[in-house]
Amino acid sequence: MRFLLAILVLAGVWACGEEETPGFATELRFSADTLLFDTVFSSVGSITKRFRVYNESPEDVIIPEIYLGNKGSSPYKVILGGEEGYEFGDFVLDRGDSALVLVSVTIDPQDQDLPYIVRDSLVFESDNNFWDVDLFAWGQDAWFLSDSVLSCNTTWSAGRPYVIYNSVLVDTLCTLTIEAGTRIYSHPGSGIFVKGTVLSSGTAENRVTFSNDRFDEDFINAAGQWEGLYFLEGSAGNLFEYTDIRNAELGLRVGTPDPDTDPDVVLNQVTIENMSSYGVLAFTSDISASNLLINNCRLGGFAGIAGGNYILQHATIANFPVSFLFDGPALVLSDNIILSNDELLEDDLFAQIENSVIWGPANDEVQLSETGNNLFVVVFERNLLRSPGSFPPSNFNEDPLFEDPQNYNYLPSQDSPLLNAGLELGVPQDLYGNSRSSPPDIGALERQN
Repeated sequence: MRFLLAILVLAGVWACGEEETPGFATELRFSADTLLFDTVFSSVGSITKRFRVYNESPEDVIIPEIYLGNKGSSPYKVILGGEEGYEFGDFVLDRGDSALVLVSVTIDPQDQDLPYIVRDSLVFESDNNFWDVDLFAWGQDAWFLSDSVLSCNTTWSAGRPYVIYNSVLVDTLCTLTIEAGTRIYSHPGSGIFVKGTVLSSGTAENRVTFSNDRFDEDFINAAGQWEGLYFLEGSAGNLFEYTDIRNAELGLRVGTPDPDTDPDVVLNQVTIENMSSYGVLAFTSDISASNLLINNCRLGGFAGIAGGNYILQHATIANFPVSFLFDGPALVLSDNIILSNDELLEDDLFAQIENSVIWGPANDEVQLSETGNNLFVVVFERNLLRSPGSFPPSNFNEDPLFEDPQNYNYLPSQDSPLLNAGLELGVPQDLYGNSRSSPPDIGALERQN
């Protein structure tokens, strides 16, 4: 009797301890059926993208085969269950559970100027059931520069973009010529420093671009991703035409004091946007600009500090709360600055602002500061200024009614007070090369209808 009871007890233990064997997966759900990697520079790894695979059945399931279509030759890398590989076998997914799949890609150079597509798929197979997640990446070969002093009289051309790591320097008496359509992308912490001269010669059809080296959606309009362009003492003769400068800490920092008033930097048909500090920050320097658009810069749009000579014609300097709150006015003109050691640096200042828009969320977007010790001449004519101050002649404080500034469209709307309100300044085209009417619109953009 005791022997029979022991057998029954053991049988019960075995029955209670027996685990169910997972069945083959017949239904799986995926959080994405495609992963798209926007432009990925060859030899530089991408960001990691992710998706989940769900087992919504009432049973644990086994997935016998999970693999990249190109397996060992695939440029993609997969991490599943904490393991990295090209293929995985007998993966168990508990009932009601999900698994996180991480995917990245590193593309080998293909010696091409134009972007090319790199495809693969991550396949899940189980007992004649088949699922796959398509993987696509736009590959782009590039010229890579790192911690470099450029050769004198260097030319950058359209075709493959230039990617900068750890900054580059245009040395004294040297010229960097940038041809139409050229794209320059900088890694975080990198910038372009100029002791010599930069000639950026874009056209209306093929603008020159300076921007960050991340292209996924969260970084398209994110400020502060690279340092910017720094013009050092001795730099002169710089010219930027049909050029876009985006997503840096500082667009242009110009520190080029000299005894003459010739422009050290000329900006024609230039856009500067998404800066975590200033669009243009100049110290005792000489700048001339026409058809200049500066927008979405946290500390301010244009600042001429410690004197200098500044001419702005058909400029639009506007801040709207697109990605952050703003800490400073759109336009600052000052004949002085107090240095960190409490030393006062000051010089004469001359500024001429014509046919321009200075606008933003503050009640006063124009800040003028003078010590009374220097020549301080600021001429405003036919501008729209957001300021309670009086800046005659022909200036007014009225909403410019841009088309859609939240989406970077600063074209005057059909009801804008900017329309046909400007002076004839001999500037026949606008920011994008469109012909101006007579009289022209105020600001960098001319409405065409």
